Amino acid sequence: MIKNTIKISEFLQKKMINSYLDDEFYSFLTEEAIISLKKVREIGLKNFSLSGNISSLKTNDLVSFESSLERDYINLLEFDSAVSTYCEQPMKIYFTVNSKKSYYVPDFYVKYIDGRKDEIIEIKYRNDLEKHKRKYRNKFNAAKLFCEENNLNFKIIDETKIRTPFLDNCKFLIPYRRTNNIIDFLDITILEERIKAIKFATPKSIINDSFFPEDRKAELLYTLWYMVANGMVKIDLREKLTMYSQIKI
Repeated sequence: MIKNTIKISEFLQKKMINSYLDDEFYSFLTEEAIISLKKVREIGLKNFSLSGNISSLKTNDLVSFESSLERDYINLLEFDSAVSTYCEQPMKIYFTVNSKKSYYVPDFYVKYIDGRKDEIIEIKYRNDLEKHKRKYRNKFNAAKLFCEENNLNFKIIDETKIRTPFLDNCKFLIPYRRTNNIIDFLDITILEERIKAIKFATPKSIINDSFFPEDRKAELLYTLWYMVANGMVKIDLREKLTMYSQIKI
């Protein structure tokens, strides 16, 4: 009977961890963690750091952040088409040190649609990781062990992985992905033909045609950035976007 109870407990735990992050609240208490599909603690406004909320298309809700680095990471999640959804402050992972029980709350839980394992993410500045290495060691070890036992990945991400030209491009392009303006699909066809016709197509060379009046150039440039933001054309987003970036079909 005890063995059956343990198996049921393990099944419920994994079922809870692997369930979709949706609008309902779920939590399940195990010896390892409290898993919540809503944040397990509120993030208040702080005087000593930047905190706030971002309206998310992925979660259809406000997502809270505790630092500008977390805010920037949320922009990456919003832009990444492989991310199906995510949640901030998603769980409490319990661990014991010298008979004292503590818990750790990671920053994000991320789900993907491309076959990757779900991930538990911690966002920290590099100098903070170095300065407080001993303080974080037990928390991170507990998270690693928890992830290993539940088929998850645990990642610590610092500003060198977040604050890149790709982030700048994401921030620029996200409004074009979310646009409320009506896109003329005939303009998309016109732009596709222009890209094919130019040997080294760039936004400047595509739009800068004497055939187009100035107001049409503005409309077409807007549509071109819409196409870039939604992956309808190929462009290297690892490099900073400019009017001279190469675009291909």
